Amino acid sequence: MPAFKVKKIEWTKLPAETDRADEQYDLAVIWKNATSEPVSVARIGIGSIIAGTPPPYPIYRFFEGPNIAADVEAGGRYVFKGANLTLVVTSEQRTEIELGVVVPWLWGEIRYLTRKGHAVECGFAAYKQRDLRVGSRTLLSGAWKLRGPAAYVYTRVKPR
Repeated sequence: MPAFKVKKIEWTKLPAETDRADEQYDLAVIWKNATSEPVSVARIGIGSIIAGTPPPYPIYRFFEGPNIAADVEAGGRYVFKGANLTLVVTSEQRTEIELGVVVPWLWGEIRYLTRKGHAVECGFAAYKQRDLRVGSRTLLSGAWKLRGPAAYVYTRVKPR
């Protein structure tokens, strides 16, 4: 069964706050409806960590309700972003990221309802590749790589 697929993850550094040494990033996850019919998005689950690998099984923070619900046409896209999706990187973590010891991980699940009466859940996992930096200057921002443990990447169909 075709499903929703993550097409892109955007990572935007927020302006530095004078009282914080941490870096903060707003994230946006852009999904594409790869089904052949319109569907209704019902719930989003998101998790993140900065580590060498994600935990063995995903733990989600779920979001549902009128701010999440949307009808998406076949081939259309759905964007999840905002205050619910901010990642903080401490100065120690930044050093470990630059050394290649850890990476930012992001995982999620989108739950949508089909016109045929099914609830479908699609999961993903991604990590951010290292930036190409010279000193404090970023020459090339690393891409998000869609890859992760099997427990994170799935399509499950459930009757409503």
